[in-house]
Formats: sequence, structure tokens, C-alpha cells
Amino acid sequence: MLQSIRDKAQNWIFSIIIFVLVLTFAFFGIERFFDGNVTTAVIAKVDGHKITQNEFDVSYQRLRRQLELQVGNGFALTPTIEKNLKKQALNQLIHSYILTQAALSQGYRVTTDQIDSVLLSIPMFQDNGQFSAARFQAVLSNLLYSEDSFLSQLQTDMLVSQAQVGLVNSSFALPNEVAAAYQLINQQRSFVYAIIPASKFFNSIKITPAQQQQYYTTHQNEFTTPEKVSISYIELSLQDLIAKQHFTPQQLKQYYDNNQANFTVPARWHVAQILVRLMPNADPDMQKSANTKMAEIEQQINSHQPFAAVAAKYSEDVFTAQKGGVLPWFNAGMTEPAIVDAVSKLKVGEVSPPVRTKFGLSVFKLLSHEPKRVEPFDKVFQQVKTMMAQDYAQKEFANESDQLSNLTFSDSSNLDTAAKALNLPIKSTGLFSKKGTKTGIASNPKIINAAFSKTTLIEKYNSDPIQLNDTTVVVLRVNNHIPSAIKPFEVVSPKITNILKEQAASAAAKQLADQILTQCKSEADLQKLASQNMLTVKDVQNVGRHANDVPGNILNEAFQLPKPSAKVPVIFTSLKLEDNGYALIGVTAVNDGSVATMTAQDGKVFHEQLASQNGQLDYGLYALQEINRAKVKIETHI
Repeated sequence: MLQSIRDKAQNWIFSIIIFVLVLTFAFFGIERFFDGNVTTAVIAKVDGHKITQNEFDVSYQRLRRQLELQVGNGFALTPTIEKNLKKQALNQLIHSYILTQAALSQGYRVTTDQIDSVLLSIPMFQDNGQFSAARFQAVLSNLLYSEDSFLSQLQTDMLVSQAQVGLVNSSFALPNEVAAAYQLINQQRSFVYAIIPASKFFNSIKITPAQQQQYYTTHQNEFTTPEKVSISYIELSLQDLIAKQHFTPQQLKQYYDNNQANFTVPARWHVAQILVRLMPNADPDMQKSANTKMAEIEQQINSHQPFAAVAAKYSEDVFTAQKGGVLPWFNAGMTEPAIVDAVSKLKVGEVSPPVRTKFGLSVFKLLSHEPKRVEPFDKVFQQVKTMMAQDYAQKEFANESDQLSNLTFSDSSNLDTAAKALNLPIKSTGLFSKKGTKTGIASNPKIINAAFSKTTLIEKYNSDPIQLNDTTVVVLRVNNHIPSAIKPFEVVSPKITNILKEQAASAAAKQLADQILTQCKSEADLQKLASQNMLTVKDVQNVGRHANDVPGNILNEAFQLPKPSAKVPVIFTSLKLEDNGYALIGVTAVNDGSVATMTAQDGKVFHEQLASQNGQLDYGLYALQEINRAKVKIETHI
């Protein structure tokens, strides 16, 4: 236990940063870094700072995705869930801005060296325990992150964490607090307990028909069969349409000639880079420092120092500096226009003037260049087939989706007309309830909701088209409907008898427990009372909070009772057990852990843990104060 506390005390600060990153990778950030179609409508202002509709949409989608991943196939976005997610998304944006500005106003800053240090330590970017530039780029690519957007997010997270770390590191715990915590954690207790099982009374209880009937009448919801339906449905699939496409060589060649842009390899460049990092929001002092360093780099290059050696010495790109600054091949669509403009003017071996990019200031040396070229038809033959099939299938899918919608609406009493017109089979399911099935189409919440809707169930019409995903559309109708029904009394009578006997047995166990508890509090002997009622008393001496030879619920209850005193030498209570029985518990002695046995290392660990907890409380109050201080104005109802 002490080692666990020690590890948490030493590692929690770094874990804050890693936790934020893991959440970001797992659930967030995918939509935020697209540059097109940004919605700039303002939905809130925080101390004058504008939060746009686009920022809010991204934050909301992140939270929704997180919930979808947690819930799985059973996820259904109800109006209440949607409202709560939107409220949470907006609050996150507001609080993030407030805490970031608070950290900046207090002088906290994050340097490039700190960012690089954290990057090199993140496990998901490592291969065999070492940072891997290839793995870093692959992870960012798979999650649709740009390097700049990720570094910006990391910088913000680290900045806010610095303020938290500052408060926690300045917190402390007093010696008497450490001693009290040690005594409490290492406390031992002695107690007696006796269990009154409900089964002791079960067989002797008699249930009358009138009692059975009364329970059946007042608890009919317990004996209802769930409403069930089976459905027939038509499924339109883009993948099926793609598989049906067949073309002659002449048609494929014509498609190739008409769409050569799709088979053109763009011009690309291979360069080496020397980077001086400079974030977009850098202050004048940072800009001056970066310009001075870049001037020194230019001087080294102009004096004919090897570019690779200058890169190794000066470049702040930790992924390429020790490799001569060499970057992967890239084309115009993979990087910033400023970089493309600079390198396109170079001849092989030439070095560009400094270029301002999203990452900072860079100079580039052109190592190689390949002009754009059109791939020959024979080389891309399979690609042409695939693209042509997808294009034609997409058009058919759009057309047939419209037909499916129109036909199932105009002839809403059956699926036959649409099935024949589109040459699609009518599929069917077995009966299922509103819980759906574990697998198959009836496991999809959209299908379940449509099957039990008023349109299909009561009005007996075809459903509206249901878009399961981007490539599948379904229209269904209810094939069979079995309403919810109450099971006959004769069928459930044995179950009712068992329920009533269990309730009566539990009540009898409680009655006996209350009776003995009252007598024990009047200074009667538990051992004697237990013997009179054929119960066994167990005597537990000097056990800690994590003893293994005492039932957990009884042990926990014993450690929650007050300490005995001279006036009340035994503290008694009763506890209901999971099997409906009861336990009688009497605490006889409480011995706090001895501070004399606490080693210096134990004291250090307890001090660190308590100080950390106090610091976390301080930070929580600080954050709440900053949030309450800020002027927040909601511009648009979400």
C-alpha cells in the first residue's frame, strides 16, 4: 500500500499531462484541425474572447464520440443526453479559456524544451522504449492531427497543468496531520459478530392463497412479458452496388482519359530543414530571440559549414536534427503554401532564405525534386476499375435511395413494390423486444426505435428510410407484433410464493436482530443470546482494515462504528446482508497505529500524499474562483 502511495505522490504531475493527451487521442481532436468550412458565428464571449460555433461543434462531437465509445452499440442520443452534452461542451470551452488565461497572467510559460521533453516521454510515440519519429507521425496521421495543431494543444495542456503543479508543490501537511493519518490507516479493531441467515426461517413460513393473490394484484409489472416485434426490411448497400459493376476495357480507358487528374502524381520535394520554433502567439521577446538564432544559423550556412552539422547543432526539430534535418518527401497538398513557394524556387543543393511557418522560422535545403507525372493506364488499371466502380455505384446508390424512399412512401402498406423495382430481397428477423438483440440488424438502436415507432407499429406503415451508415439505407415494416401481457396467476404462483417467503424470512431475521440488539445495548451478553437462538458468535481480535478472514461488508461496518468507552464498553449495530439475512456486530476495542513504529520513509510518503491532497483542494478552489470571476456572456442558445 505504501509503495502505491509513494508512486502516486511522485508521478501524478506527469500523469496529468499524459492523461490529457490520452483523452485527446482517444476521443478528441479529429474534426478541429480541418481548415475548410469554418463556422465563425459567436455563441459565447468570455472576458471579451469569442467562442465560435465551429469550436463548440467540435467540442460537442468530441464528447458525443466519447460517450458512444463507452456505451457501444446500445448508444442512443436522446434529447436529454444531447442537451447535457451540449452544456458540458460549452462549459469545457469556457473553463479551458479561463484557466489558460489565468495561468498566463500569473507568468507561467511553456518552453520548446519542455514540450520536447514531454513528447519524448509519451509511451504511444515510443518504439521499444525509445521515441520514434515515424510512430509519432503515424499516430498523428491516423488521428488526422497536424504536427502544429498537436503541439499547440500540448502547449495549452502543459500551461494549465503548470498552474496546478505550482499550487500542489507549494502545499504542505503538518506533522500532526501526518501522525493522525498514519494512526488511522494502521488502526486495528477487535469485535464480535453473529450472522442471522434468512434461510433459518424460510422453510417454516406458510404463504396463503390470499397473500399470493394480493401480491400478484399489486405487482403485476413484475409479471409482464415484454412487447415484441419482428420486422421485414429492404437493405440498400453501396458495397453491393460496387460489386455489381462491370466495364469493358474501352470504358475503363475512356474513364482514365476523362479523369487523368486522379492518376497524376503531383510534384514533390525532398528537403532538409533547420527549425527555430516560434509559436503563433509568441511575444516580442520570443520573436527577437528566434530571429537572433536564425541569423546565427544563416551565418554558419553562408560560411560553408555543412548543412547537416548546422542542423544537428541548432535545429529545434527533435525528430530530424540528428539526421541532418532531412524531412520525408512531400507535395504541395501536404504542407504550407509558404514552404512550397520557398522550395519550388530552389535548385538541388541550394538553401532558402528563412521562411515563417506555423512551427517557427525555417531554412530549407533542396535535396531532390520530382516533377508531376501522369501514371500510365496499364500501371493504374486496377485503380481505374475500383474508382470507376465506386463512382458509378455512388450515383446508383443516390438514385436508388431516392427510389426506395419514394416507392415505400407511395405504397406504404408493403415492401413488395420497392423490392421488385430495385431487385432487392426482402429480409426478415425473429421477434425482439425494445432491448434489441446482441447481434444482427435488430441490435442497432435506429432499427429498434423505428420498429417500435407509432408509424410502423400503430399506423402499420413502412418506416422512413433509415441511414445505418454512409453506405447502407434500410426501410422496414412490422411483420408481427406481440403486445406486452401479464402472465397468468397460475404460471407465476410458485415464483410469488418464493418471493413472499424470502420477504417474510428477511423480516423475521430483522426482528430477531433488533430484539438481540436491544438486549445487547442493555448490557446483555451477545454470546448468551446467540446461544439461546442457535447462532454462532465469532470473536475477531486486532485486525486491520484489509483483513482477508472477515467478510468485507462486516469488516467495513466494524471500522465505521465509534470507539468504545468506559461508559459504553461495546458499540453494537446490525447490518442487512446481501442474502437478506442480518449480522450483529459489536466493537470491543480500537487501537490506533503507533506513531513510534512509523519509519522516516513512511512519514515521507504520508507527508507527500497529504500535501498532494491539500494541494489538489487548493487548486480546485483556485479554479472555481477564476471561473466565478470571469465575465461570461452566452450569445446563442444551444
